[in-house]
Amino acid sequence: MGSGFENLILFGILSLMLLIGTFLRAKVKFFQSYLVPASIIGGLLGFAIVSTGWIKIGDIEVTSKSFSWFLFHAFNISYISLLLTRPREKQGDASREVVRGGIWQTLIWTISLPAQALIGGLVIMAYNAVTGNSISEFVGYIVTHGYTQGPGQAFAFGTLWEKNGGIPDVATIGVIYAALGFLTAAIVGVPIARWFVRKGLNANKSASMTREFLTGIMDEKSTATNGRETTHASTIDTLAFHVALIGIVYLLTYLELSWSQEHIKPIFDQYKWLKGLGATFSMPMFFIHGLIVAWAVRTVFVRLGAGRLMDPVVQTRITGASVDFLLTATLMSIQFVILAQYVIPFFLVAFCVTLFTLFLNLWFGRRTNYGPERVLCQFGCCCGSTATGLLLLRIIDPDFTTPATLELAIFNVGILATCAPILYFFAPAFYTFSTGEIFMIYGAITIVSIAAMFALRLVQKKQW
Repeated sequence: MGSGFENLILFGILSLMLLIGTFLRAKVKFFQSYLVPASIIGGLLGFAIVSTGWIKIGDIEVTSKSFSWFLFHAFNISYISLLLTRPREKQGDASREVVRGGIWQTLIWTISLPAQALIGGLVIMAYNAVTGNSISEFVGYIVTHGYTQGPGQAFAFGTLWEKNGGIPDVATIGVIYAALGFLTAAIVGVPIARWFVRKGLNANKSASMTREFLTGIMDEKSTATNGRETTHASTIDTLAFHVALIGIVYLLTYLELSWSQEHIKPIFDQYKWLKGLGATFSMPMFFIHGLIVAWAVRTVFVRLGAGRLMDPVVQTRITGASVDFLLTATLMSIQFVILAQYVIPFFLVAFCVTLFTLFLNLWFGRRTNYGPERVLCQFGCCCGSTATGLLLLRIIDPDFTTPATLELAIFNVGILATCAPILYFFAPAFYTFSTGEIFMIYGAITIVSIAAMFALRLVQKKQW
């Protein structure tokens, strides 16, 4: 160790798994049938290999823990890149239906976030009562940050709960739930999408899955592009310029967070109900600060007239690449010992949360316009990420002609407001609250969100 090659060797291993996953997706019908991404295929294979303890390259010993740092930074980069992406030119004002759909998707996610945590906690309590075990309820609570949010948030919040709350292994447990969530989206979501098409319930009747979509390999005659050149290669490559923007944001975020951790965090830590806000000034919450700094940098560039140098397509490709590596690292960072120790409660929690999430989306989805499209979007988002939701949506709306895609833009902004109490106050300091307080707070947020669906008249008569 200490040769300077360690991190690049890990990057090389992740790259190998991604390429193997791409090859298997292109050749194996099973993976094509369930639209399993190459990152998931490669990650599962990598997990199986790493769990055997066979990987040792020179004097570098590779274990599941080796990939945790990569998971953390890939997640931060994906969020920073997302906010650096300059909005594309508007094509007319958003229609009333898009706004209503965006609010519908926002509230579904807002219901899912606290409700999944409560269900996870209840399942662990019931498991303990039946078996006589004393597993921490936090093993169940963390499921929502893996399912509804994703591996990065699960790892971030789990790390806080471990370091500050003394809850062992919860970061790894959150990552395991995130992996199960992505698998659930594929195994459950894809058959539902195909059922919608068979029944003719989807709005886009031309829905079909092309060979390119199934295999994941574009035809050599494809005219798809990866963005516009914004800088001349004689000065700096366009991709290098966009990567450099991320580097600048990363540096500024680290400097800001280091200062805030020393001077601002102690002020909030003095009060119980503000500890959550204080915890957002900890390093595991780097992604939140990265979002703010990235937005500020993008705004400055636009105000200075340099916004034209920031191509949204190129930046989106960087975001997508970071997510691919993030998912692979997520699966390869799972520690087999912890998975084996909690395997039964893991799957009980995952099963119950999946049933609830499916019921939530189908019940409200039957009572809204473009129900099948919105159901798939939010089932994917509540079991994985926005990218997963888009993947499922594409099965029944391959060219994205329905409003569901545009609604995701409103959704991604809306949840930052509707879920702010959980994300910035309660979840970071979850370990400071009693069971009664957790159920009272999260239960109230769930009920208010459901009531908002009716109050805003987003619940209509059954449409299918």
